[in-house]
Amino acid sequence: MCKLPTSIAVAAVFWLLVPGCVPLCRGQLITVGGGSSDLYDAQGASIQVQSGNYQGYLGAGSLGGSFLLGSYASAKMRSGTLTLGDDPITLDLPTDIFESSQYLLARGASFSAHRKGYDIMAFGGATALGGGTPFFQAASAETPAGMLFLDTAASDRLHFYSREVFSNQQTAINGFTFRMRPSLTLGAAGGVGSNQPYLASSLDLKLDWLDVKAAYIDAGDRFRRVTVQQPLNS
Repeated sequence: MCKLPTSIAVAAVFWLLVPGCVPLCRGQLITVGGGSSDLYDAQGASIQVQSGNYQGYLGAGSLGGSFLLGSYASAKMRSGTLTLGDDPITLDLPTDIFESSQYLLARGASFSAHRKGYDIMAFGGATALGGGTPFFQAASAETPAGMLFLDTAASDRLHFYSREVFSNQQTAINGFTFRMRPSLTLGAAGGVGSNQPYLASSLDLKLDWLDVKAAYIDAGDRFRRVTVQQPLNS
């Protein structure tokens, strides 16, 4: 259950490389915690560092007799944001109009950038199974996976989306939103999720006296945006 070599490598990158990739900051916030619990059958500790340019986390402990290690580091650079370690990745679609944020835990490296007209996020690593207690958080890698998310604006009214996940089961869902008028937005998405078909459409109408949201979704019986052992959100 322990993923010690990978976790140590990620932690080493954080503590040795990330602070050197960004300018020195005038102030930093360092939080240290730890504890032991008979209720959780756990003991461990964690340290968190935060500043204007980067933030990082390192936690380790024993949970149910198994050693777990978790690490996270994120640094803002001129070209974008580099993230290493355990990170919840949002996997929303344009037809998710009921604010049901969908995300999964992953371990690896990701890079996100915002440019005029588009946003991009690329990830390489594996899906992860989270574990921990109130005084430390950790994870263990599961299935190798790569991800590529792209949002682009064709115009002020028309936006396109692409969500690609490359793993033992493939996900490729593309869609768009079209704002017909300030009060009315239409959306559609289609493709496959975990090798299962997926099709969705949505309508979002906002008036001074009435809000209307409607969506129709047709998916395979075993559809998942990403197949993981323990999803953070179904």
